[in-house]
Amino acid sequence: MNKTLKAVLITVNAIMLILAVYWYYESSEIEPLIVFLGQTASILILIFEKKLSKNLVSKVSDSKVRIKTSKDDDSHIEVKNIKKKSDVKIERK
Repeated sequence: MNKTLKAVLITVNAIMLILAVYWYYESSEIEPLIVFLGQTASILILIFEKKLSKNLVSKVSDSKVRIKTSKDDDSHIEVKNIKKKSDVKIERK
């Protein structure tokens, strides 16, 4: 993700987080807590987006699937419906 865009999104979410805390102290209802949790999750996802898995493997039965990627690889790899006794090897550098 573009660093400038990421910084703007984190800033907007942080402002919303502060407003949610202020709202909670003013009203003591459940809605501000929901907003607080949502904004916290958004900020954490934006900060750790590179660490989240971008490889999806599903519907594999009795097969080998090996995926190797580098740290700088931003690609999304999706492997589905592998037949029995298959050997799938994906390397990206």
